[in-house]
Amino acid sequence: MFRQGPSVVPKSGFLLGLTVVLNVGITIAVSRSIQFEALFGPAMAQQRPPLMQEILATIVGMAILVALVYGVLKLFNQQARLFQTVFALFGTNLIFTVVLLLLSPLSTVAFFIFVFMSFGIALWEIAVAGKILAAALDSSMLKGILIYLGMLLVQVLLVLSLFGVGATGELPSAVTT
Repeated sequence: MFRQGPSVVPKSGFLLGLTVVLNVGITIAVSRSIQFEALFGPAMAQQRPPLMQEILATIVGMAILVALVYGVLKLFNQQARLFQTVFALFGTNLIFTVVLLLLSPLSTVAFFIFVFMSFGIALWEIAVAGKILAAALDSSMLKGILIYLGMLLVQVLLVLSLFGVGATGELPSAVTT
């Protein structure tokens, strides 16, 4: 996944739209299939947001990422690369999310192994996204990774401020005690 940058991604609105729809669907499938109750207890089951709220939060999170990518590209005077950069980020995220979906049955039998593998996948995805941003910005991979981490932080904080952690916006009691 490090061989080529976003410039080789086709400029197809249909494929980008399909990638977004699949990304939302598979992200929700992963979220719904992971058994957090195994670690946090039954309180976590009660904290899951309603399905429509989760779908909306996922879509809003993706929109925030697009806005952040545009802002960063504009800052570096590379906004013409927006379509291909976003497509590359969403496409690679889709691949990693499919891998998580395939691993999600582990969450019921070996939760800590699943968490460890998920952490490894997250690190790999950060490296790939950093490479995509570095190529789009004609910059170093380290700068791309740092920018992506900053965008990810802003995205997560905005989504959490809009939608909360769970249906009530609070952490499960098992986490806070």
